[in-house]
Amino acid sequence: MKKNVKGFSIVELLTVMSIIVLLLSLLLPGMNMVRRYAKDLTQRSQFHDITVGLDLFFNDEMNDLEDENYVDSSQNGTDGNPYCGAMKLCEAMRGQDGLGLHEDSKLNEDDVTGYAAELYPAWGGVLPSAYTAEQISNLRARVKYIDEDKINVTSLSQLYSNVGLFTAVDPNEGGGCAVLTDVYKKFRNIDTSEKVGLPILYYRADSGKLNHNIDLPGDPQNIYNYMDNQDLLDLGLPDEPGFIHPLFQDVANPPSAEGELFYEVTRNEKAPSIHQPYNKGTYILIAAGHDGIYGTRDDICNFGK
Repeated sequence: MKKNVKGFSIVELLTVMSIIVLLLSLLLPGMNMVRRYAKDLTQRSQFHDITVGLDLFFNDEMNDLEDENYVDSSQNGTDGNPYCGAMKLCEAMRGQDGLGLHEDSKLNEDDVTGYAAELYPAWGGVLPSAYTAEQISNLRARVKYIDEDKINVTSLSQLYSNVGLFTAVDPNEGGGCAVLTDVYKKFRNIDTSEKVGLPILYYRADSGKLNHNIDLPGDPQNIYNYMDNQDLLDLGLPDEPGFIHPLFQDVANPPSAEGELFYEVTRNEKAPSIHQPYNKGTYILIAAGHDGIYGTRDDICNFGK
């Protein structure tokens, strides 16, 4: 005798499907938050690796530095050509072309650009046949203060189409000067179409100064100079050259009070005075975060807020 088998009704199936959709809608935001948090932790880990590298650089180079301080971050070379903090950070850690810091680097001397065209190979590590055996030996011996697998190195010309300002210090024609980039990989490499991050901004503290004047960004006694990476910020976004990053603006009335937001963001909230920055004796690192915009809430910095 055959038994009657009762199937699910349409109403029951729709009810089950509705419950599944509801559960997914509740779970997906949480999963996205976990992914974002994990990416932020990876960025902070990258900052730790840079910190170790900068300490190694400082220990090796401090006898040659007049001020016995970390690598300079001022926006220009002494010849007036743009050579900002993010670019100097990369040179100290991986060299101006990503292949290592050359022993003849003028990074901490009077001329930061004269050696570039003569001593650095083309982007990608291709050694010209015109190099002497001694020069090739020096290139192979160049110091790398941070491992390649712990950091992303990208040419400015592979990120931005409008890098003309930087060609004067570029070891390759066309703006290939290297920068360390973050882990968020929001944009695409112009040459390869692979996803890449944005430059990590680097600001060095001036230990000879005392202020952190939020109301007067141009105060010559400010420990940090908000202009150190301004030429790079002026490039906008890789896909929007005219974009103005909030980090160079005043929150309340942009862009009438340039620089105020930088001093607000980097103000040490735990200090007894409002005119004290984080890391007042070392340096500040800033990554643009998930949105790729400097000066928004999701920025990652090398200090706790």
